[in-house]
Amino acid sequence: MRSTSGRIFLTVTMILLISLLCVGLLLRSMVRDYLTDNTFDQLEQDAKVVSELAASCYTGGGLTSIEFLFNLNVVSQVSQSDAVICNSQGRILLCSSSPFGCEHQGLYIGKEYLQEVIRSNAVRDTGVISGLYHDARYICSVPIRNENNTVVGIAIISQTAERNNELLGKLTDIYVALSVLAVVLSALFMWLYVKRQNAPLREMAKTARDFGHGDLNAR
Repeated sequence: MRSTSGRIFLTVTMILLISLLCVGLLLRSMVRDYLTDNTFDQLEQDAKVVSELAASCYTGGGLTSIEFLFNLNVVSQVSQSDAVICNSQGRILLCSSSPFGCEHQGLYIGKEYLQEVIRSNAVRDTGVISGLYHDARYICSVPIRNENNTVVGIAIISQTAERNNELLGKLTDIYVALSVLAVVLSALFMWLYVKRQNAPLREMAKTARDFGHGDLNAR
């Protein structure tokens, strides 16, 4: 009797654990995809705004307008992202973190990436921007075009992946805690249920033992 109850209890518990694990993995994947898509959508919007600002302020000598530098810094602060402006050859002209001069000025991005941005009109990617940042990022790049629709540069907008990872980690912790609570409560409920269902059988077994030991009044 105990062996049968134990097997049922263990089987139901394992099914519950596996079900919760599958649901958790599916939920984590869906949340990660949602956060990634939402981040990219926001970055692309910011990149287009920066591109339009840069195009309106672009001159043959580059981007030196105080108004553009101020707007670039504002966009970066509001969106909590970093912006990098490159010319048509991929040379970095300025960064939103230090619009009046930074250590990255003069560096070049890869030609293949530059051509892909110009060809695709918008490129979404994740990873590390070598020479600029050392952490994994969500990256969106769009071309900067003048009034003649000529590409005069590209705008690269990026945001660290740490914030999304932290949020995903917190959601995972909450789900694990709720899953453990659900398993404990379910196990307790099943134990009480099995104990109640087996009570008549245990009483019959006790009565049979007592009767076998000479207690003829056992019922």
